[in-house]
Amino acid sequence: MKRRRREGGSTEEQVALITIFVAVVLIAAVVRLFQQSAPTDLVGMLINGLGQLWLPSLVSTPILALWWRHVLRAHASKERIAKTQAQLGDLSPEGFEEWSAKQLTDLGYTVRRTGGQGDHGVDLIATKAGLDTVVQCKRYAGKRSVGEPEVRDLFGVMHHHAAPEAILITAGWFTPQAREWAKGKPIQLWDVDHMSRTLASPSPTAAAAPVSLAGGCPQCGSALVTRRNRRDGTQFVGCSGFPKCRFTSRLSSDVSRS
Repeated sequence: MKRRRREGGSTEEQVALITIFVAVVLIAAVVRLFQQSAPTDLVGMLINGLGQLWLPSLVSTPILALWWRHVLRAHASKERIAKTQAQLGDLSPEGFEEWSAKQLTDLGYTVRRTGGQGDHGVDLIATKAGLDTVVQCKRYAGKRSVGEPEVRDLFGVMHHHAAPEAILITAGWFTPQAREWAKGKPIQLWDVDHMSRTLASPSPTAAAAPVSLAGGCPQCGSALVTRRNRRDGTQFVGCSGFPKCRFTSRLSSDVSRS
Protein backbone atom coordinates (compact mmCIF):
# COMPACT_ATOMS: atom_id res chain seq x y z
CA MET A 1 0.00 0.00 0.00
CA LYS A 2 2.79 2.43 0.88
CA ARG A 3 4.57 1.65 -2.38
CA ARG A 4 1.44 2.49 -4.37
CA ARG A 5 1.19 5.82 -2.58
CA ARG A 6 4.78 6.69 -3.48
CA GLU A 7 4.27 5.73 -7.13
CA GLY A 8 1.05 7.74 -7.29
CA GLY A 9 2.73 10.72 -5.69
CA SER A 10 5.61 10.50 -8.21
CA THR A 11 3.17 10.49 -11.15
CA GLU A 12 1.27 13.47 -9.75
CA GLU A 13 4.51 15.38 -9.33
CA GLN A 14 5.53 14.64 -12.94
CA VAL A 15 2.16 15.85 -14.24
CA ALA A 16 2.43 18.99 -12.09
CA LEU A 17 5.97 19.63 -13.38
CA ILE A 18 4.91 19.37 -17.04
CA THR A 19 1.83 21.52 -16.43
CA ILE A 20 3.83 24.25 -14.72
CA PHE A 21 6.46 24.21 -17.49
CA VAL A 22 3.88 24.57 -20.26
CA ALA A 23 2.04 27.28 -18.36
CA VAL A 24 5.22 29.29 -17.75
CA VAL A 25 6.25 29.10 -21.39
CA LEU A 26 2.82 30.11 -22.69
CA ILE A 27 2.35 32.96 -20.25
CA ALA A 28 5.82 34.31 -20.95
CA ALA A 29 5.24 34.08 -24.70
CA VAL A 30 1.90 35.88 -24.51
CA VAL A 31 3.36 38.64 -22.37
CA ARG A 32 6.23 39.12 -24.80
CA LEU A 33 3.83 39.09 -27.75
CA PHE A 34 1.76 41.97 -26.37
CA GLN A 35 4.88 43.95 -25.57
CA GLN A 36 5.66 44.26 -29.28
CA SER A 37 4.76 47.65 -30.71
CA ALA A 38 3.34 46.61 -34.08
CA PRO A 39 2.01 43.06 -34.05
CA THR A 40 1.62 42.25 -37.79
CA ASP A 41 2.25 38.54 -37.74
CA LEU A 42 0.80 37.23 -34.48
CA VAL A 43 1.53 33.57 -35.25
CA GLY A 44 5.11 34.27 -36.22
CA MET A 45 5.68 36.44 -33.20
CA LEU A 46 4.21 33.79 -30.92
CA ILE A 47 6.53 31.13 -32.36
CA ASN A 48 9.47 33.50 -32.07
CA GLY A 49 8.55 34.30 -28.47
CA LEU A 50 8.30 30.62 -27.58
CA GLY A 51 11.71 30.01 -29.13
CA GLN A 52 13.32 32.76 -27.09
CA LEU A 53 11.67 31.92 -23.79
CA TRP A 54 11.90 28.14 -23.57
CA LEU A 55 15.34 28.17 -21.93
CA PRO A 56 14.46 30.61 -19.08
CA SER A 57 11.25 28.68 -18.56
CA LEU A 58 13.14 25.41 -18.43
CA VAL A 59 15.33 26.82 -15.67
CA SER A 60 12.53 28.38 -13.63
CA THR A 61 10.03 25.52 -13.87
CA PRO A 62 11.87 23.03 -11.58
CA ILE A 63 12.17 25.78 -8.97
CA LEU A 64 8.44 26.46 -9.12
CA ALA A 65 7.70 22.74 -9.05
CA LEU A 66 9.84 22.21 -5.94
CA TRP A 67 8.14 25.13 -4.24
CA TRP A 68 4.69 23.77 -5.13
CA ARG A 69 5.60 20.29 -3.88
CA HIS A 70 6.76 21.82 -0.60
CA VAL A 71 3.43 23.65 -0.26
CA LEU A 72 1.44 20.47 -0.92
CA ARG A 73 3.48 18.41 1.55
CA ALA A 74 3.24 21.09 4.24
CA HIS A 75 -0.53 21.20 3.79
CA ALA A 76 -0.83 17.40 3.94
CA SER A 77 1.34 17.28 7.07
CA LYS A 78 -0.77 19.96 8.76
CA GLU A 79 -3.99 18.07 7.99
CA ARG A 80 -2.50 14.76 9.18
CA ILE A 81 -1.37 16.25 12.49
CA ALA A 82 -4.71 18.00 13.07
CA LYS A 83 -6.61 14.76 12.42
CA THR A 84 -4.40 12.73 14.76
CA GLN A 85 -4.61 15.37 17.51
CA ALA A 86 -8.40 15.48 17.24
CA GLN A 87 -8.63 11.67 17.48
CA LEU A 88 -6.29 11.53 20.47
CA GLY A 89 -8.11 14.43 22.10
CA ASP A 90 -11.34 12.42 22.01
CA LEU A 91 -9.78 9.70 24.16
CA SER A 92 -10.05 9.72 27.94
CA PRO A 93 -6.74 9.74 29.85
CA GLU A 94 -7.21 6.00 30.43
CA GLY A 95 -8.02 5.48 26.75
CA PHE A 96 -4.91 7.40 25.70
CA GLU A 97 -2.85 5.25 28.04
CA GLU A 98 -4.40 2.12 26.57
CA TRP A 99 -3.70 3.31 23.03
CA SER A 100 -0.07 4.09 23.93
CA ALA A 101 0.31 0.60 25.40
CA LYS A 102 -0.95 -0.93 22.16
CA GLN A 103 1.54 1.08 20.08
CA LEU A 104 4.40 -0.15 22.25
CA THR A 105 3.13 -3.73 21.98
CA ASP A 106 3.08 -3.40 18.19
CA LEU A 107 6.72 -2.26 18.37
CA GLY A 108 7.70 -5.50 20.12
CA TYR A 109 7.49 -4.45 23.77
CA THR A 110 5.80 -6.39 26.54
CA VAL A 111 3.78 -3.75 28.36
CA ARG A 112 2.66 -3.70 31.98
CA ARG A 113 0.35 -0.98 33.30
CA THR A 114 1.40 0.31 36.70
CA GLY A 115 -1.41 2.63 37.82
CA GLY A 116 0.72 5.76 38.03
CA GLN A 117 0.56 6.94 41.66
CA GLY A 118 2.48 4.15 43.35
CA ASP A 119 5.18 4.29 40.69
CA HIS A 120 6.02 8.00 40.88
CA GLY A 121 3.97 8.95 37.81
CA VAL A 122 5.01 6.06 35.58
CA ASP A 123 2.03 4.76 33.62
CA LEU A 124 3.60 1.86 31.75
CA ILE A 125 6.61 -0.38 31.97
CA ALA A 126 7.62 -1.54 28.48
CA THR A 127 10.07 -4.44 28.32
CA LYS A 128 12.10 -5.57 25.32
CA ALA A 129 15.12 -7.85 25.26
CA GLY A 130 15.02 -8.02 29.07
CA LEU A 131 15.35 -4.24 29.49
CA ASP A 132 12.64 -2.09 31.08
CA THR A 133 11.59 1.29 29.68
CA VAL A 134 9.52 3.59 31.88
CA VAL A 135 6.69 5.29 30.00
CA GLN A 136 4.65 8.31 30.96
CA CYS A 137 1.51 9.29 29.04
CA LYS A 138 0.33 12.90 29.05
CA ARG A 139 -2.80 13.47 26.99
CA TYR A 140 -2.15 17.16 26.47
CA ALA A 141 -4.20 18.48 23.57
CA GLY A 142 -4.82 21.89 22.09
CA LYS A 143 -2.19 24.52 22.83
CA ARG A 144 -0.81 22.95 26.01
CA SER A 145 2.74 21.63 25.72
CA VAL A 146 4.95 19.41 27.86
CA GLY A 147 7.75 21.45 29.36
CA GLU A 148 11.24 20.87 30.68
CA PRO A 149 10.13 20.17 34.30
CA GLU A 150 8.08 17.14 33.22
CA VAL A 151 11.02 15.75 31.24
CA ARG A 152 13.37 16.29 34.19
CA ASP A 153 10.93 14.53 36.51
CA LEU A 154 10.69 11.54 34.18
CA PHE A 155 14.49 11.37 33.98
CA GLY A 156 14.63 11.15 37.78
CA VAL A 157 11.94 8.47 37.83
CA MET A 158 13.88 6.53 35.21
CA HIS A 159 16.89 6.42 37.53
CA HIS A 160 14.66 5.53 40.48
CA HIS A 161 13.47 2.45 38.58
CA ALA A 162 17.03 1.71 37.39
CA ALA A 163 15.66 1.71 33.84
CA PRO A 164 18.03 2.36 30.93
CA GLU A 165 15.48 4.34 28.93
CA ALA A 166 12.28 6.39 29.20
CA ILE A 167 9.53 7.42 26.80
CA LEU A 168 7.29 10.45 27.26
CA ILE A 169 4.14 10.36 25.10
CA THR A 170 1.83 13.33 24.58
CA ALA A 171 -1.06 14.15 22.26
CA GLY A 172 0.30 17.70 22.15
CA TRP A 173 3.80 19.13 21.78
CA PHE A 174 7.06 19.56 23.64
CA THR A 175 8.49 22.99 24.33
CA PRO A 176 11.88 23.84 22.77
CA GLN A 177 13.34 23.87 26.29
CA ALA A 178 12.09 20.32 26.91
CA ARG A 179 13.62 19.06 23.67
CA GLU A 180 16.90 20.82 24.38
CA TRP A 181 17.10 19.35 27.88
CA ALA A 182 16.40 15.81 26.58
CA LYS A 183 19.24 15.94 24.03
CA GLY A 184 21.92 13.35 24.73
CA LYS A 185 19.74 11.57 27.30
CA PRO A 186 18.04 8.18 26.88
CA ILE A 187 14.59 9.76 26.69
CA GLN A 188 12.32 9.45 23.67
CA LEU A 189 9.84 12.28 23.16
CA TRP A 190 6.72 11.26 21.24
CA ASP A 191 4.53 14.19 20.26
CA VAL A 192 1.51 14.35 17.95
CA ASP A 193 3.70 14.91 14.88
CA HIS A 194 5.78 11.80 15.62
CA MET A 195 2.70 9.69 16.23
CA SER A 196 0.86 10.90 13.13
CA ARG A 197 3.84 9.84 10.99
CA THR A 198 4.88 6.56 12.55
CA LEU A 199 2.10 5.00 14.63
CA ALA A 200 -1.30 3.46 14.01
CA SER A 201 -4.60 5.34 13.95
CA PRO A 202 -5.84 6.27 17.46
CA SER A 203 -8.62 3.70 17.88
CA PRO A 204 -7.73 1.47 20.85
CA THR A 205 -11.29 0.66 21.82
CA ALA A 206 -12.03 -0.74 18.38
CA ALA A 207 -9.30 -3.33 18.78
CA ALA A 208 -10.08 -4.29 22.36
CA ALA A 209 -12.36 -7.23 22.96
CA PRO A 210 -15.45 -6.43 25.05
CA VAL A 211 -15.60 -7.91 28.54
CA SER A 212 -18.42 -8.76 30.93
CA LEU A 213 -18.78 -7.73 34.57
CA ALA A 214 -19.03 -11.39 35.54
CA GLY A 215 -15.29 -11.92 35.57
CA GLY A 216 -12.75 -10.05 37.65
CA CYS A 217 -10.21 -7.55 36.39
CA PRO A 218 -7.71 -9.41 34.18
CA GLN A 219 -4.91 -7.23 35.52
CA CYS A 220 -5.42 -7.19 39.29
CA GLY A 221 -8.38 -9.48 40.01
CA SER A 222 -10.59 -6.76 41.54
CA ALA A 223 -14.27 -6.45 40.71
CA LEU A 224 -15.25 -4.76 37.46
CA VAL A 225 -17.76 -1.91 37.40
CA THR A 226 -19.49 0.13 34.71
CA ARG A 227 -18.35 3.69 34.20
CA ARG A 228 -19.47 6.51 31.93
CA ASN A 229 -17.30 8.57 29.61
CA ARG A 230 -17.70 12.21 30.61
CA ARG A 231 -17.12 13.36 27.05
CA ASP A 232 -19.68 11.40 25.04
CA GLY A 233 -21.73 9.64 27.74
CA THR A 234 -20.90 6.12 26.54
CA GLN A 235 -20.48 3.35 29.10
CA PHE A 236 -17.41 1.17 29.49
CA VAL A 237 -16.00 -1.37 31.92
CA GLY A 238 -13.48 -0.19 34.48
CA CYS A 239 -11.64 -1.69 37.43
CA SER A 240 -12.98 -0.93 40.91
CA GLY A 241 -9.37 -0.60 42.04
CA PHE A 242 -8.90 2.63 40.07
CA PRO A 243 -6.60 4.60 40.23
CA LYS A 244 -4.20 1.86 41.35
CA CYS A 245 -5.39 -0.25 38.45
CA ARG A 246 -6.47 1.50 35.24
CA PHE A 247 -7.88 -1.40 33.28
CA THR A 248 -10.69 -0.40 30.89
CA SER A 249 -12.57 -2.18 28.12
CA ARG A 250 -15.66 -1.96 26.00
CA LEU A 251 -18.92 -3.14 27.52
CA SER A 252 -20.19 -6.46 26.24
CA SER A 253 -23.60 -6.45 24.56
CA ASP A 254 -25.33 -8.51 27.27
CA VAL A 255 -24.34 -5.99 29.94
CA SER A 256 -25.28 -3.04 27.73
CA ARG A 257 -28.84 -4.36 27.33
CA SER A 258 -29.33 -5.03 31.05
